[in-house]
Formats: sequence, structure tokens, C-alpha cells
Amino acid sequence: MASGNYTGQSETTETQESQFNTEWLTPTDTIHLLDEHNYIQRNFMDVHLGSLVLAKGQIQILDIRMLRDLWPAVFKMFGNEIFKGQKLSNQDKNLQKNMIPQILAGLHHALQFSFSDGTNSSWGTLSPDHLIPNPGDIALKHGANIAGIWSVLAIVDATPSYSNNTFPDVEIGEQSILAAMPPLLDMVRGLMGRPDAAFGVTPLAIFRTITPTV
Repeated sequence: MASGNYTGQSETTETQESQFNTEWLTPTDTIHLLDEHNYIQRNFMDVHLGSLVLAKGQIQILDIRMLRDLWPAVFKMFGNEIFKGQKLSNQDKNLQKNMIPQILAGLHHALQFSFSDGTNSSWGTLSPDHLIPNPGDIALKHGANIAGIWSVLAIVDATPSYSNNTFPDVEIGEQSILAAMPPLLDMVRGLMGRPDAAFGVTPLAIFRTITPTV
């Protein structure tokens, strides 16, 4: 222990430091820079693979990952409606009700994104890690359709299927399991992926303009 007298002056200094995360400016700065150099198109007219498009419209987000463990229950509840109009025996219907959920459960379940500007539609997938809100919260708050008009900056990486029939045939042994892959993957895309009439896109930024109230 020690004791003593202090005759100096006491001074207290308070400092306040504000921090601003500049990462929030990066998307805006990037869009302005790309636009200045005429890399961005404002609609889907005359786009080609690799085009950058910035368009406004309505968006839909479907988190089909939620269905991965629910397919058997879905087919039990809606099986009759799904097979309505098909001429199948009860045995075939029961077989498909059991097998199709197993097949669907084994497929890739993505967080799906759809966009429509009123003239053209586009489809893509989103990375949950790159979304600000939690995908589950989006589903509980909005359902599938997100209210309002949104701006989307995206890379076009697939054109509507009816305009993309020039892919050359690749010779694959008829007995090879690889020969069954192209039609199988086309079927998977038709079931759980991009619609034929939609562009395929990779979204880079999804945002909505905020205007002052006064």
C-alpha cells in the first residue's frame, strides 16, 4: 500500500468515434461506374449471354428448401389433384405417390428468385448468405410475392428455351448412363427450375428506391 499527496490538475477528455461501413456504398458505386461505361442495359430486349441488365419490376422469392422434408406429406394431401386427368390405375398412382417424393427429396433445393418487368420474366437462384433479411423471415412476412417495385441488376446467362436450340449434339455411347443425363436434367429443370419462357440470370443486386416523405 502507498499513500501520498497529488497537486497536479485533473483533466478528463471524452472522444466519440463514428464508424461507417463503406461496404454499403460498393454496390451503388459499382452500378454508377458500369453505367457510365455503357455496360448496363435497361431491359431484356436484344440481350445476349453475359449482358448486364438493370430493370424494374416485381420479384418473387421461393425458398423450396422448406419442402425437402415435406414432399411425402404434400403428395398425401394433394396427390389426387396432382394426378387429376391422368389415366392411371390406382396401383400406378400409389407407386408414383411413393416414388416421386423420394426423387424430389434427392434433388437440389435452391432459394429461387423470379423477376418480371411486365414484358419479360427471368429466373435465378440466390445465396442465403448474401441476403440481408433471413429467407425464412421473408416467407413469413410476404409469402412468395414481395410487395413493391424493385430494381434488379443481373447477368444474363440463359435465354428462353424456345430460342436456344442450337446446342450441338454430343456423341455419347447409347449404353452409357451419361446418355440419360441430358433429358433427365431437362426434366429436373422443368420440375424445379427455370421456366421455358424465362431468361436465366445471376442477380448481383436487388434494391428498392426510397423517396423522402417531404
